[in-house]
Amino acid sequence: MNPFPCYEVEFMARVATGAIGGKECSSYEMANHLQAEIGTRLGFQCTSLTRKDKYLLLAGNEGTI
Repeated sequence: MNPFPCYEVEFMARVATGAIGGKECSSYEMANHLQAEIGTRLGFQCTSLTRKDKYLLLAGNEGTI
């Protein structure tokens, strides 16, 4: 275990709220856009899996208790 971890912080450019590429959007669309941007910066790739698909893979149910 490394007793002296090293972290790198990268600040992204400001994002205009309420519009993506000059087109007005909902708060859900904006959140999805920002989440995708952060994921891209971290090296993640988008999948076509839905929340329901992920629950089925990980927990064996549809996310219901």
